[in-house]
Amino acid sequence: MKAVITCAGKGTRLLPFTKELPKEMAPIFSLGKNGIEIKPLIQQIFENLFTIGVREFCFISGKTKRSLQDHFYPDQQQDIPPSLSNFYEMIINSQIAWINQLIPKGFGDAVLESKSFVNNDVFLVQAGDVVISSQIHSSINKLIELSKNDDIEAAFLVQTVTDPERHGIVTTKKDEDISLVTKVVEKPKDPETNIGIMPFYFFRSSIFDALGETTPGYGNEIQLTDAIQKLIESGKNVAAIKMDKETILDVGTPESYWNALNLSFKSFK
Repeated sequence: MKAVITCAGKGTRLLPFTKELPKEMAPIFSLGKNGIEIKPLIQQIFENLFTIGVREFCFISGKTKRSLQDHFYPDQQQDIPPSLSNFYEMIINSQIAWINQLIPKGFGDAVLESKSFVNNDVFLVQAGDVVISSQIHSSINKLIELSKNDDIEAAFLVQTVTDPERHGIVTTKKDEDISLVTKVVEKPKDPETNIGIMPFYFFRSSIFDALGETTPGYGNEIQLTDAIQKLIESGKNVAAIKMDKETILDVGTPESYWNALNLSFKSFK
């Protein structure tokens, strides 16, 4: 399966850190072969997806994020440290494409940029500033398993949230572990539910037609949530999968990054 990882956001909420470094390079704690390691969030995202079988990756980045691409270029030095050798081995055994989103126009527009990479294949989408801290990856594996059902056009992970202003909010037909979605709204002022979209998705190529018809919405940007709503309104089945008890690390804001550092460290104590 292919994976699209969006990294084109400006990261203004993490200034001044993001003046020179992308937020996707924010360091987190991770468990390595020799104990706790510190690695960039984007590396952890890549390693998680590789572990579950993804071998074709497309990173959507911007002109100020060259350090992301540099990080995925294996060093040619002798005696590579063990903490890097496994990462380099994954890179060598992957096909990696880089696409620049010249003008940031939103999450949906970033996904649309990957159309030529995806072609007509089923693919995963993950935001580059969020990762699931897990050794078993059960939630993502459920997403992949559901993608084998041809009756489901798209699906994403959800969980109960206390800050709906930061999420797409979902209404479902039933309250089940996997439910068909009747409505999605990006960051509503008056949310109908407290079920929030976590930025882990699978799509079929029909999402590109929906994105092509989507006009700027919240924040005057092309929202992926709005394109998903178009799929629903056209009669396509879209599913929400409740996340298992896995920890999400989010570096989108100073508060969420502080929480991510604490959670990632405590999970290995």
